[in-house]
Amino acid sequence: MRVLSPGAYQLTDAKSKQAGYRVVGSLKSTGLAIGLGLWETVEIKKPSLRIIKFNGLVPVGGRCTACEGISFHLTLPDRVTDPQVGANALQEQFQLHFDHVHLREDASQAAARIGREATEN
Repeated sequence: MRVLSPGAYQLTDAKSKQAGYRVVGSLKSTGLAIGLGLWETVEIKKPSLRIIKFNGLVPVGGRCTACEGISFHLTLPDRVTDPQVGANALQEQFQLHFDHVHLREDASQAAARIGREATEN
């Protein structure tokens, strides 16, 4: 946590970034809640693919660590013999899910997209 000004704190540090956490905002305190311990800082971990099923050494099933009930499976697991091919196929499925559900564009990304779309024709 970094003090920005008296009573304002930003929830970032190198250890949190290395662990895959992302900043969800900053807090500005009136000074009353800090002394009384009325809030708790919680960091949100970035969603990732967790392999949950193998066919020998080949990963054939996975799930999103942030979404309950979202899983990914190889369509023909018996035909895949290379572990890297299985992992890549699951990662592609997860990336589509991540882009659709978890990825949010910030203001600068939105401005760039709007600019691109306006100059396409």
